[in-house]
Amino acid sequence: AMGNFDLDNLIEMLNLNYAISLLMEYASFVKLRVSKPDVHRPFKIPLGTAGCVALLSLPVIATIVVIFLASRRTLVFAVFVNTTGFLFYGLKIMSKDARC
Repeated sequence: AMGNFDLDNLIEMLNLNYAISLLMEYASFVKLRVSKPDVHRPFKIPLGTAGCVALLSLPVIATIVVIFLASRRTLVFAVFVNTTGFLFYGLKIMSKDARC
């Protein structure tokens, strides 16, 4: 199935999925700063939550631009891969809950 993709398409697909993972990391970072501000962390960022959001705004905008510039084939691939990943993660959580 992947045999008819050229190298440029494969690189674009990998970069798009990496961009999506970066957006999830940024969201997790901000969520943890808001929901668990007192948890010990091995490093300290000398900004408040608003400062961190401001610092992340440019990379988030750039990442969203990259997503909008992706080809249709790449977007379909990214939706398929990420949906499959979320489904498998949900199945993993459900199987852990069923064992307890």
